[in-house]
Amino acid sequence: MVLVDFNSTAENLAIFWAEEIMYGLSIRKLTARLKKITVWETPNNKVTYLID
Repeated sequence: MVLVDFNSTAENLAIFWAEEIMYGLSIRKLTARLKKITVWETPNNKVTYLID
């Protein structure tokens, strides 16, 4: 599981980083498989990715 936090309100930026994280995981040839990406945006404009 990878947890990534950063401040952003742009949905396209969230999608971009989710794709970058998936690409990075495949480059490193990790044995874990990507099952789900959950993106939350809190009232403080903090975007959280939970990758299982």
